[in-house]
Order: sequence, then C-alpha cells, then structure tokens
Amino acid sequence: MKNDEPKRSRATVFFSGRVQGVGFRFHTNEIAKKWKVAGTVENLEDGRVKIVAEGETEEIDRFIQAIAVSTCGKIKEIQRFDSAASSEFVNFSVRR
Repeated sequence: MKNDEPKRSRATVFFSGRVQGVGFRFHTNEIAKKWKVAGTVENLEDGRVKIVAEGETEEIDRFIQAIAVSTCGKIKEIQRFDSAASSEFVNFSVRR
C-alpha cells in the first residue's frame, strides 16, 4: 500500500434495541448506497443486528454514524470491533 492511499479497514458492529421487525436492515442497505462501503447487514437470533462493513476507515465511521443518527430512539447499544479489511465483499447486501 502506498503512503498516500487511504487506510482500508473492517468494522463489525452489533446494534441492540428495537432493531428487528422495523425495517432496520432495509434502511441500513439504503444508507450504504450513499457511502463507499461493502459488507452485510443481518438479523441475529438474539435480537441484535450485525453489520460488517469494509472500506476506508473514515467512510465506515460516517456510515455507522449515519445509521445511528437516522434510527435515533431505536438503538439501545452499539458495540463495534475493528480489524483489517479482508476484501471479501464486492458490495453491500442484506442477509436473512
């Protein structure tokens, strides 16, 4: 990687609260279209929603912030774990 290239990373984010059965995944997928991120959003059996997003670190930060702001009142807790990008995703999609 050249020094002038933006750093790519991966964020695995868990949202809890009123996040299932309210269009959260669809809404997240629509927001993803506005940012240069790739990954997935899916419901988990424990009632949380999991997002895996890869892209430039600043783009991911803005994407996650846009989700939090636009769904204000539904999210009770956000847990985020950052790691190196795997480049396994081509676009952003909804799972189950």
